[in-house]
Amino acid sequence: EDQGKVLLLQGKYEESADAYSKYYDLSTQIALGQHERTAYAYVLRKLHKEDEAREQIALAADWIEKYNMGPYDQAKIPAFQGETEKAIELLEKFKPWFGLHLWVGEDPLFEPLHGHPRFEAIVAKNQRFGDSLTNVVKQRLAADLYPTLDLINAL
Repeated sequence: EDQGKVLLLQGKYEESADAYSKYYDLSTQIALGQHERTAYAYVLRKLHKEDEAREQIALAADWIEKYNMGPYDQAKIPAFQGETEKAIELLEKFKPWFGLHLWVGEDPLFEPLHGHPRFEAIVAKNQRFGDSLTNVVKQRLAADLYPTLDLINAL
């Protein structure tokens, strides 16, 4: 799955599709979660295999609903389906989480949203949040408010 994602991010869609199809037995729907299915759907669309892409995105949507995934994951489905407003409404509900907020503007699955003023505002807000966290960490490091490796080793 990771190989498929890396190849996707490099724009090597044929190779990405091959990696996904070799790694998983797609006919049994084993091991493909919503992340892999949405990424695979994106790759298939880039390869002009729209019927297969829609099949994968439908399976991802079922997974997202079944497991009550958060708004970031939910937004990928309407973004893929061209429902820009719905995707952006979901992303506006998204709360920063473990660095994922910095990925919103880079996530290829949100490519259809690029250029939309509300989407760009979400990206900018999340970047400002990330920048403020970075500044807090730098300030705390400068003030020796985080344990050093020497302190940890001494415990």
